Amino acid sequence: MHTDSVQPGTRLAGRYRLDERMQGGDGTAFWRATDELLRRPVGIRTLTASSARADALVSAARAASLVSDPRFLHVLDVSEQDGQDGKGRIIYVVSEWVQGSLLGALIRAHGPLAPEEARRIAREVAEALALTGALGLAHRAVNPECVLRTESGAVKLMGLGVDAAVAGLDRVNGDNGAAADARGVGALLYVALTARWPDGPAFGFPAAPVEHGHLCTPRQVRAGVPADLDAVAERALAEQPRQGPPLRTPAAIAAALSVNGQRSPLGGRTSLMEAVPPVVGREPAQEQVTWPGRLTTVARAIAALLLVSGVALIGWQLAESGLSDEPGRQGDGSTTTPPAGTPSTVLPITSTDDFDPEGGNGEERPREVPLATDDDPNSAWRTQSYRQADIGNKTGVGLLLDLGSVKDVRQVALRLVGTGTDLELRVSESLGERAQDYREVATESQAGSRVDLTPKDPVRARYVVIWLTKLPSDGGEFRGGIADIEVRS
Repeated sequence: MHTDSVQPGTRLAGRYRLDERMQGGDGTAFWRATDELLRRPVGIRTLTASSARADALVSAARAASLVSDPRFLHVLDVSEQDGQDGKGRIIYVVSEWVQGSLLGALIRAHGPLAPEEARRIAREVAEALALTGALGLAHRAVNPECVLRTESGAVKLMGLGVDAAVAGLDRVNGDNGAAADARGVGALLYVALTARWPDGPAFGFPAAPVEHGHLCTPRQVRAGVPADLDAVAERALAEQPRQGPPLRTPAAIAAALSVNGQRSPLGGRTSLMEAVPPVVGREPAQEQVTWPGRLTTVARAIAALLLVSGVALIGWQLAESGLSDEPGRQGDGSTTTPPAGTPSTVLPITSTDDFDPEGGNGEERPREVPLATDDDPNSAWRTQSYRQADIGNKTGVGLLLDLGSVKDVRQVALRLVGTGTDLELRVSESLGERAQDYREVATESQAGSRVDLTPKDPVRARYVVIWLTKLPSDGGEFRGGIADIEVRS
């Protein structure tokens, strides 16, 4: 049975209902679907079991399912069953469903990205591929249609190994995939900076210009591209680059982008238009990340490089958060003398997501999340309205922050909506699904509009949860919110 004959409404494994076909052709299709057992949206790729690519697809999907880094779209299930009316068999791969916009759609709609946003996205993809490369896994088919930017600004890479298997690119001349992935990241950076595709017209983009037989660099196509980004793109794409040695692995590209540039925090500080309509659905919580020893070495090396770039970012971050470099000058114009030992380094927040693991649909106003970190005190992420101050049958609801790597956290400063909020500061070095997976390190009761959550001693954490346990009154019901967040070290 050809996969194209699978119709909306088909159920797989008695629980996955196919709702809408998003992409398809040549025996494969990608569907928006519903897991009726867990009552959540999922993505499903289907393929005819008789296809010559079937075995490769199953192997790639099973390998990808072992990867739980949050930058990859997580594979949840791989199986097969009879098609409609019992005719033929189909293989299906179930993955999480995230809400956001594909990189290609963003660029086609709004043109090239701001250089620092292009840097951030390319770096996130390169770092993720460097980690899986250490496990012997490669993507091999990186392009702007497999990179997703979620509503909170996080980067998600889709189709690890699977896209290459479908396209027959999973084994090319015995290559381990590092070179292909490095070129893919270079092409992503190029198209993000220029809205041109370096390998001829593709993905809805015109071909990048060629001069005297050489691909024009991004600076030759678009004015204002930083010199270091221009060099990274050329070194990743050119056989014999003029601006330095070739970059032939994702790890090398990640290092070049991290050392030469600043890490740009999310949540309204990028130039991407928040009004871009979502292309793919909602992002559920990830499983805890656990890596083998040899991968840990790579991760630590990358984290060290990110720490170096983070030092250069401190001054910029202070300016972005509305603080002056004048001692004692606050963002609202008032002056104070900070006590000795007051945290002074503002840590960049890599991504921010709503965190509602005890809710029926697992989300709490996700579209408003960027308003908690946009440096505008008049905008805020707000909870839903509840009939009880203690949020009914839930222990709490809040926001989950990713600092990008494990860092020392001394304080989290908040501007809240309303007065009378009870809240907790919870932290962890690894990603968890429940509030209990994060250690409680500070609490505040009946907080005012401003609150500093300060652990007794500095804590090591990558993930920070701001957990609201009791909400202030709001017109007969109860509703809280967060207007600004600053994590300090």
